[in-house]
Amino acid sequence: MAEFSEEVGAKFVKQAPPINRLVGEYPVSHADDTRPFLLRASIVLYTGEMLLLDRANKHIKLLDTNFKCLSVMKFTTYPFDICASNRKRNEFYVTEPEAQTVFCIMAGNGRMTKYKSWRIDEDCRGITCWKSGIALSVMRDGFRGTLGFLSYECKIKRKVWESELHAELFKAPWYLASIRDGDQVVVSDQGNHSVICVDAKTTNVIFIYKSDILIGPRTLTVDSEDNIYVIGSSETCHNVVKITPAGKLKGVLLSRRDKLNYPSGISYSMKDRAVVLQRNHDKPTVSIFRI
Repeated sequence: MAEFSEEVGAKFVKQAPPINRLVGEYPVSHADDTRPFLLRASIVLYTGEMLLLDRANKHIKLLDTNFKCLSVMKFTTYPFDICASNRKRNEFYVTEPEAQTVFCIMAGNGRMTKYKSWRIDEDCRGITCWKSGIALSVMRDGFRGTLGFLSYECKIKRKVWESELHAELFKAPWYLASIRDGDQVVVSDQGNHSVICVDAKTTNVIFIYKSDILIGPRTLTVDSEDNIYVIGSSETCHNVVKITPAGKLKGVLLSRRDKLNYPSGISYSMKDRAVVLQRNHDKPTVSIFRI
């Protein structure tokens, strides 16, 4: 029997008995907090520590392996997305859209510090590392977004927004991930309610996944086999959908029955073979679910 629900067309054809995937749920707070924790994005470090982007308090929280908040890194507005560097395992890139800036930070073993920053002069949102640098999503001319491919020092290599081929492809590409050893970039487009995969070298479209079960896609993460886990967060959709690296639906991993309520900030823990997220935006906690 399937591990979780699968879909053909618009109908679920298999439904497994409910599986309790929850490993644990942990409160998140720091003495500097002025509002309840609200997760925007997250990443699990090689040490097992976590970086949590807290939109409500405009900072990044560093959690140890016991989920204790060790320190925070403050931003002028709020950090939006984060990715691990391909070059150093303690190096990470963070976007701050209202400041139009990308930051390089160092984190791990109880420490966290800003290292470099670059002014992008674009409303930068999602970020991921591809094989030869950084991929960045930007919002331009209001509710219309696209991609750019940059070096590790944030120098533009290719501007997808200058390509007529991609003029109507993206609408609100808020979050990114990479697969195939950085050869492909996966885009979560909230505006088009779709997940789009493009070749990082040619910018050709590899696949577009779109379904009624994924409305309002937000953060996404990938596992060691390049399977893609996407959060659906909208009035009608509160779930985590699993998609293969070929763009095919694998199933719905988490849903309302797992007490998801506008979930956010998913990331993958390779060591634990689990996903991390805030499953309920009304509760200042992070939850761990095995996959």
